[in-house]
Amino acid sequence: MADGVCKPEQWVKLSDADLKAAHVAMQAGLVADVLFHCQQALEKRLKALIALKTGQYPPRLYSLSRLAAEAGVLVPERLQELFEELTAAYTASGYDAAYVAASEPGHAEERLKPSVVAAQWLDNQTKRQKSERDE
Repeated sequence: MADGVCKPEQWVKLSDADLKAAHVAMQAGLVADVLFHCQQALEKRLKALIALKTGQYPPRLYSLSRLAAEAGVLVPERLQELFEELTAAYTASGYDAAYVAASEPGHAEERLKPSVVAAQWLDNQTKRQKSERDE
């Protein structure tokens, strides 16, 4: 992705594609891919919020908690746990074949639905940020 991509709408569109990919991966039984795309979807939603807030290209981070801090949002505890788990799964997907192999379908399904809820929560944060900016 080029450094010039900083429009929040572009990040949301990319995030939506990752959520769709997570659903497709779930249907195909590709557990590690579900977790990967859930993490990516939330990362891009957070980057949309950062882009809106700063007008700048978001930092090249993948930690959802760190991105939330950069975005200046206070993440509810139930979502904070999800953020930590998805970040760990994302990191492990690139370095730990045993983790990927041990991922179970139920685990992925238990993370997909909350990821959609988290994306909606981040959308609400973005709407609030837009309204505050426009006042």
